[in-house]
Amino acid sequence: MANLISYDSKIKQKRGKGVGKNYKPWYKVGETNQSIPGQKSRGNGHRVKGLKSKRVHHLLSASEFMVFMVLDLNPNVSDIREQFPLLDLELAKKISTELGIKYPNHTDNHILTSDFFIEFKNGEKKVITVKPISNINKRQLELFQIERAYWGKLGINWELMTDKDIANNKVLLMNYRDIYYSVSSFNNKEFELSDIQNFYTNLMTTYEDHIELGIVDYCLKTDSDMNFEPGLSLRILKVLIGRKIIQADLNESLFSNQSKLNSIKILSNVKHIDKSDLAA
Repeated sequence: MANLISYDSKIKQKRGKGVGKNYKPWYKVGETNQSIPGQKSRGNGHRVKGLKSKRVHHLLSASEFMVFMVLDLNPNVSDIREQFPLLDLELAKKISTELGIKYPNHTDNHILTSDFFIEFKNGEKKVITVKPISNINKRQLELFQIERAYWGKLGINWELMTDKDIANNKVLLMNYRDIYYSVSSFNNKEFELSDIQNFYTNLMTTYEDHIELGIVDYCLKTDSDMNFEPGLSLRILKVLIGRKIIQADLNESLFSNQSKLNSIKILSNVKHIDKSDLAA
């Protein structure tokens, strides 16, 4: 059964506060929004341990999960805070009045949220809201106006992403998911930096001899040649692609023999892999 978490409880729990591993999202997977009558449980989402934050992120849809993976693999992003509340209720209601839009009145203290509050390493901040076009009606557009104006008054750029902005290519989604979980397994020390260094050195020296070999067959051969456990070379390759040390077209069925070794490009400016190359 879904949990009912009240506004007062969320404030006491410091929901929407903190950064990095200490941030607590306003909504979590498996909760019901008590302030909206008939609101369904948010139980069909994803709980994912972030590469950057090292905490569990609560993503309430497949689209949010896709956007999150892309953001978390982006080396320019420093922090991602999901289900981020517009906690300045007075400001939100003032904006609503100025725009001539009725503020949600399910309760006296209804809080709007944005899906992602993002900080970049260069100090830039950005807010992204993700919503399928099929779920956008007149009322939703009004709420978006409040949301955009709210962040605008705080000097932060707000962006709406729909399914037209998010690739629905199943191959692309699968590739991102494979890459994301491989990077995560490395961060969790399921294999060593030395394994990645050895694989990369071997790839640099054997690439030209095997460019017509299927990627899976090449990785299996490398497992055998380097006495790796089966599948390790493919996981390492995914990490190198995720960290942009190797370039590849993620719209293709990359991690199969449909793609040959010559479909990946080794960046010439990386001569030796170290820990900083693989950092989130």
